[in-house]
Amino acid sequence: MDNTGDNRPIITLPDLQEISTIIKLASERGAFHVHEYSQVGACYDKLQNFLTQAQLITNQGEQNV
Repeated sequence: MDNTGDNRPIITLPDLQEISTIIKLASERGAFHVHEYSQVGACYDKLQNFLTQAQLITNQGEQNV
């Protein structure tokens, strides 16, 4: 949280990247049951697609500066 007095939760792109890493590590370490693979994989894919698009938008914004 920041010190501006605004108590709304904030999730940043680096937070989402960290969540992606956590999902990947948990999967590699066998934290999910076989019947959960498709659901976890779909969530991971959606997150990766979002992060890719966000990075493209960020890169385009930096080029326009």
